[in-house]
Amino acid sequence: CSSFEVMNTDAWRRYNSWNRPWSFRLFVTVFVCLFDALAFGVFLGPLLKAEVRWVWIGAFCTTFLVTCGAGAWAMTVDPVDPLVAQSEAGIDVEDPDEFLFCRTCEASVHLDSKHCWECNKCVVNFDHHCPWLNTCIGARNYGAFYIAMWALFLMLVSMSAAGLLVLIEAVLEREEPNALNLNFIATVIIASVVLAVNLPLCLLDLTMVAFHSYLCIKDITTYEFLTGKVSKKKAMMKERMEISNHLPELEMIPQPDRLQRNNAIGGPMAGPSPTESKAQIDEGSSADDSSSAEQSEEGGEDSFDQVFKAMHAQDTATDFQQEVSSVIFGSHVSSVSEPELRTELSNSSMKVQVGGPQSET
Repeated sequence: CSSFEVMNTDAWRRYNSWNRPWSFRLFVTVFVCLFDALAFGVFLGPLLKAEVRWVWIGAFCTTFLVTCGAGAWAMTVDPVDPLVAQSEAGIDVEDPDEFLFCRTCEASVHLDSKHCWECNKCVVNFDHHCPWLNTCIGARNYGAFYIAMWALFLMLVSMSAAGLLVLIEAVLEREEPNALNLNFIATVIIASVVLAVNLPLCLLDLTMVAFHSYLCIKDITTYEFLTGKVSKKKAMMKERMEISNHLPELEMIPQPDRLQRNNAIGGPMAGPSPTESKAQIDEGSSADDSSSAEQSEEGGEDSFDQVFKAMHAQDTATDFQQEVSSVIFGSHVSSVSEPELRTELSNSSMKVQVGGPQSET
């Protein structure tokens, strides 16, 4: 676990990104946004040709404002589990047995909550801890986080394309001085720096956008993808769905009086008619086709799983591999703990009371 685990939980928890300690990557995020705004407004915008200048200015300004707005929203919102906030306010939960219990927060939490040691709080529908925004991503700010990722990707694309256009024009025309009174060497150097900063970040952000889009399609979180564990809430929903799917089959079970009527008409050994046999064969073939289609779909999903899981560094990986993995997936899952069911808590406490003294012998 993180070093935050040893801190006084009554005295500290992170409410949003603006609470210290600030991560280094948060400063990188702020620097890149400010650098791109300054580079585009002072250098790239004036050097673009008049035919495309205002189109590019509109595209960059739109994506920049959406990136800053959605990012600031995701950073400012406190993604804490509402039940933890109620507990801090002294409000009791009506039906505590329907929820999990976090020993660290000392509060009931929702079935899909996880405790993040980086922020020292339980986050409802926990996805991951994002060091780029210095906050946890959960149900309350995932939408803003997802929009910010897309807007940032489009902003980086517009910056990279504008820098490439300026660089190509400078090489082809070799006009000295240009609209900013810069010579050829200075123009090439500045445009190259813009590309060197934005192109790698563009590829990195594209990877994150693709990964989180894949998670949205599969309806899972980053934590569930990395650990293979499904939240208790989704497990209960799946169980209820399976029960509801089997209800029609239970209703089709023949009743005793219906069996007697069938035996009286056709006898216990009466078989299906030729029409019924053909219908059963057709149903079986269609079921086989649908199952094979589902298997092919699962095969495609497994290939995506392998691609993204190959980027995830294991515990035995080098420090560099761990750092690269955390860039895409956020903080390591070891900095996250899962709350417990109240029945598990009561059983563990009973084991301690009953078997505790005997375990010492």
